[in-house]
Amino acid sequence: MIEITRSNWWVTIRTVFFGAQQENPQVDADLIGCIQCARPNVGFQLVRTLHIDLNRDRDLLFSDLAKSTKNQVNRAAKQDCFRYTAIAQPTEMDILAFRTFYNAFARAKGTTLCRPYHIETLKLLMEQNGLVITRVDDAEGEALCYHVYVADGKRAMLLYSASNFRAIEDRQRRNRLARANRFQHWNDILFFKQAGFSVYDCGGLTEDARVEEFKRSFGGTEVAEYTGYVPLTWRGTMAAGFRRMLSRLRRHIFSPS
Repeated sequence: MIEITRSNWWVTIRTVFFGAQQENPQVDADLIGCIQCARPNVGFQLVRTLHIDLNRDRDLLFSDLAKSTKNQVNRAAKQDCFRYTAIAQPTEMDILAFRTFYNAFARAKGTTLCRPYHIETLKLLMEQNGLVITRVDDAEGEALCYHVYVADGKRAMLLYSASNFRAIEDRQRRNRLARANRFQHWNDILFFKQAGFSVYDCGGLTEDARVEEFKRSFGGTEVAEYTGYVPLTWRGTMAAGFRRMLSRLRRHIFSPS
């Protein structure tokens, strides 16, 4: 479990990752954000995710990979000259370098940017020694893929994943970057295993069938967890209500007509 605390305007929010959600937590905060906790609560959302048991032997972990993933990981290791880096104690400069890369990816994909609020979250995790950043570069040192993890020493959960293959029109280069992404995921699994972690968390399964198929290609067991907010004060109750209203508004705006 890892916790971070921030104050936004007049509300103090304590965010808890991987906790066992309590009925009446005694915390000096207005709102508790529970991220992938084991127990549900009123208004919590179900999160389906995959857990890979890192206590298993490396050969068994590799045997769980889909055939195509095995082939691409092997080819990447032997032919592509990729450089894998895991930053176990990232600095603010590492976070900002990730932001620059991620936002270029997000603009190309048309998804949410990594904004100051998200950067603050990463810095707070960094201060709690709960942040790991990994990347894969080509032989010339150009970044190809980035991953960001919330890591508490036992469990590593993928928080961000970005690559620049969507900006590449050449099919051969796109295929090479797809191998780089699989190469990175496999090396992330090995890194956390060697660091003594017990669980690799894929970061949740979405309704995007292609993304789900990709994540399942690395093996793991599907588990059900829950994410939501527990108000502790009247300020927390108002903030939680505002978040629900904003979420419904976003779904209405971006849902297909």
